[in-house]
Amino acid sequence: MQKKTKKILCATGLVLVITVTSIGVYAAKHTTSAEVVTKETTVSTGNLTVGVTESGTVTLGTTEQSFSLETSDTSSSSSSSSTSSSGNSQNNAGGMEGGMMATSTNSYNSSSTSSSDSSDIALEVKSVSVAVGQVVEKGDALLTLTQSSINSARTLLEKQVESAKLELKNAKITRKSTLVSAKYTYQQNITTGKNAKSDYNQTLEALQIAVDQAQEELTTAKKRIAAIPKEIAALKKSKKSSSTSTAANTTSTSTSTTSTKTTGTTTSLSTGNKENTNNLTTSSSQTTNSQTNSNTTTASSADSIDNQITALEEELSNLKNNLSNLSNKLAEAKTAQVEGKVTAKATYDQAILNYKNAQEIYDIAVSGIDDDVNDAKDALQEAQDTLEEFNAFVGDGTVTSDYNGTILSVGYSAGDTLSTDTALVSFADADAVTLSVSVSQEDISNIQIDDTVNIAFTAYEDETYTGVVTAIDTAETSDSSTVSYDVTVQVTGDVSKIYQGMTADVTFITKEIKDVLYVSNKAIQTEGTKNYVTKVTDTGTEKVEVTTGFSNGTSVEITDGLSDGDVVLIESQVTGS
Repeated sequence: MQKKTKKILCATGLVLVITVTSIGVYAAKHTTSAEVVTKETTVSTGNLTVGVTESGTVTLGTTEQSFSLETSDTSSSSSSSSTSSSGNSQNNAGGMEGGMMATSTNSYNSSSTSSSDSSDIALEVKSVSVAVGQVVEKGDALLTLTQSSINSARTLLEKQVESAKLELKNAKITRKSTLVSAKYTYQQNITTGKNAKSDYNQTLEALQIAVDQAQEELTTAKKRIAAIPKEIAALKKSKKSSSTSTAANTTSTSTSTTSTKTTGTTTSLSTGNKENTNNLTTSSSQTTNSQTNSNTTTASSADSIDNQITALEEELSNLKNNLSNLSNKLAEAKTAQVEGKVTAKATYDQAILNYKNAQEIYDIAVSGIDDDVNDAKDALQEAQDTLEEFNAFVGDGTVTSDYNGTILSVGYSAGDTLSTDTALVSFADADAVTLSVSVSQEDISNIQIDDTVNIAFTAYEDETYTGVVTAIDTAETSDSSTVSYDVTVQVTGDVSKIYQGMTADVTFITKEIKDVLYVSNKAIQTEGTKNYVTKVTDTGTEKVEVTTGFSNGTSVEITDGLSDGDVVLIESQVTGS
């Protein structure tokens, strides 16, 4: 067993010797040498940042120059009328409220009829001066318009200006009318309020007078109805007495006549005197005539009494028939008095309320009184601005470019009519340079709209551009292992050297220190706990101890030991055979 073990050890030792020998021979054949290479770098002052870096591709935006003028052909005619009405106090039950509440109003009523053919201004293209791919400057001709279409469009716009002026004039008239009406109403409320108590008392007095008059008419009628029968009875009694007296007078007269005749005959016969006989005859004739007249008068008096009785009986009948009407009239007067008092009180209260609130009522009436005028002024200004803009647009008939840039598309050709829906031309917009980068879901929470970013273009390694986050797409883009979101960054500053499709790294800053002294990390040499750099001097180089601070992984902050503009060496070893 021991022999076997020794053999194994010997064999192992032999193998080691062979191996060491082989290595030595190989090393001798492949001897290498290391060479130190230096590169200068300058100490600078600036900002050090760290953040999320993603790659993206440049997209150039476009700018469109459009035809934006739009109008409508509107013809209108307006008629106005001014009307006024005023109310006067009525001192009666039916007109009290109307009189107290009446106001005078002056109102401007405007009615218009219009026919409108609304359309874009029809400007016809005569010729086009540019083509796709052409580089133009601001002021260069784009296209030319026909003079006839320019004239028609200008006439249409001028017509709208005149229409707007008329609307403004009408609005001013309406405002003035409203103001006059409001002032009149204010004064009317003040006057009515001051007279409210007097008017109220007069109304109550008028209502009472109406009741008293109706009562008096009814009472008079009743008294008359009671008196007429007595008057009729008296007349009848008078008639009867008159008839009895007439009969007695007739008998007496007859006897007297007979006696006279007898006496006269006797005397005549006795005396035989002719003269006496004639006298007696004359006396008898006179007595007879007198009695006849008396009888005629008595008959006439009887007829008069009958007429009076008939008249009284008719009067009595009429009074009785009208008695219910008089009663109804009294009842209506009393009802009107009750209702009139309520109405008069309401009118009085309203008049006092209007009196107290006269100023507020006035303020409400004139509130917004200038709105229509201001709107009309704005409409006129807009019409005038449109006309001015149109004249500036068409100029002498040639439409010129508003931008510098390369033409990407032309919207019209000769014979076409300009439309607000189609751009005249579109330009490559050098001021709208953007990059779209994809940011993982772990980092997207650190990015906000308007954040500033640093951009390093592959084409310009030694230059750093800045940009701003303009959009974050909330719809995720994902593959089998990661979820990410598209972020749009607009490049700021001078972008004249940036072209479509260029690639760049975008750094979304998570930490930044500003205005610090820094140098490349590769320039730092560490010995133990101390840091050094090799500084270039006028006589050569020297080893300088430095104090470092924040590092972004590429550069490191120098807080002590160097100054802005110092040159230090970056040392690296290059191996060779």
